[in-house]
Amino acid sequence: MKPNHLLLLLFGLSVMLTSCQSLQQQSAKPKPITFECKLSQAEFLAKAKQLLEANRFIISYVDETRGEIQADRVPVYTGIGENLIVKGPYVFNASYSSGRVTIIVQTVFAREGKPIAVESHDERSEISDRRNFMPIVDGLRAACQ
Repeated sequence: MKPNHLLLLLFGLSVMLTSCQSLQQQSAKPKPITFECKLSQAEFLAKAKQLLEANRFIISYVDETRGEIQADRVPVYTGIGENLIVKGPYVFNASYSSGRVTIIVQTVFAREGKPIAVESHDERSEISDRRNFMPIVDGLRAACQ
């Protein structure tokens, strides 16, 4: 192989590896789910905690003065034939402010000890992802009516 071709090949590989690394370090853009809520902030947080725990989420953070709650759910493993499908781990963030609820659900993974959101979910996400968080969203929406 000629030296020029080798240099071009090495340059191309370095550009490709650099772009792949930068893509992996980008966080997924949040897709907030929002709706009006007639509950008080305390009632909302209590209902959110109840629904999250009932759906196997682990409450990791609650701020009653700011109206925020965060919960995590471990990955869900399912098998179809010989194929293993992994969904999650999920982070569920909900905040209540002035009668308005904002929910952000993301799939995350840890890189160098820091969580990185790789995918953000909403009502239009795949059904296999929605079934892990939509019962909570639907329950909160119904309670807020």
